[in-house]
Amino acid sequence: MYICDHDYDARSVTAVGCTDCSLLVFNEAGARSLPSIMLPGKPACVRVQGSLVLAATNTGALYLWNVQKKQCLIKNEQISGIVPVKGMIRLTV
Repeated sequence: MYICDHDYDARSVTAVGCTDCSLLVFNEAGARSLPSIMLPGKPACVRVQGSLVLAATNTGALYLWNVQKKQCLIKNEQISGIVPVKGMIRLTV
């Protein structure tokens, strides 16, 4: 089981969140844009917009990367306190 998102407008980045808590990011040619990223929990939500990849885990951790700059913008920011119902996460970049 995995979660995948792709920016169909930009056609530049595809992100795949796996049940082993890893996040894989690929470019338009299918090559890895970033090394495999290990998250502290299983990805509950993965979104891509342009060169930005956003992931939220089932433990309530939020991450945001700029793939083009190979830079992590938000790392392990806890959102579990602001999500009213467990499993009800809806995020947009």
